[in-house]
Amino acid sequence: MKKIDYSYSGESPVLVQKLGKEYQINFDTEKITLTDMSKKNITQFRSLYARVSLLEYGAIVSAIIGTKYSTSDTEAIMLNYQLVSATPKAEEYKKEYQLLQEWRTHAKDVAKKCLL
Repeated sequence: MKKIDYSYSGESPVLVQKLGKEYQINFDTEKITLTDMSKKNITQFRSLYARVSLLEYGAIVSAIIGTKYSTSDTEAIMLNYQLVSATPKAEEYKKEYQLLQEWRTHAKDVAKKCLL
């Protein structure tokens, strides 16, 4: 699975943000407290984000899935799941597959909100 990148800001970001020729989709935003160099607490907002060139449902879903799973990750999970009955790792493969499906469903929900 990919390393997840976050965007940080002092204000809660909007869901869809125009950045030049691209759009940034900010989702799963959470308020966090960080400590700066002088040991002072600072409130920040941390968001997962995906970038797309078109505000189109399929592009948004794919970009959001891609924040967590590379194409290679997805392919491996799908192929492992097909072997599920023929391997001692059956439970592990089923869990990976279920997590991928849950993330896909979440990506679709976020994409729908972007297009309202």
